Amino acid sequence: MQVHRAIIKAYDAVTHKADVQLVSSLPTLVLAVPVATDIPAADVVADRECAVLFFTDDNPDDAVIITVQGALPAAGLDVEVLESGVSVGTVGATLTLIEVYEGGVLVGGTP
Repeated sequence: MQVHRAIIKAYDAVTHKADVQLVSSLPTLVLAVPVATDIPAADVVADRECAVLFFTDDNPDDAVIITVQGALPAAGLDVEVLESGVSVGTVGATLTLIEVYEGGVLVGGTP
């Protein structure tokens, strides 16, 4: 898994998917990336930065936008915290950093 910084280029409110340009590779445009269901459509605005979680390195279709810079926290949003696939609790909407661990090793995160 990897988390990449990207810029929203277009958004389709019907499918709740966005086209994004990866900051690490400006010529790279990834099309129709699903937006996490807890992110309101009004927050997915062109030219805003976002974090995209890629589940695999070889399939850009296997990704999801997990946060949008400048978006307000969703009311009552809780994020489930997992350890080795087991829920160990939740954190509230004041969350400002997301770190992704694989096998106990930090493999990505949001800025």
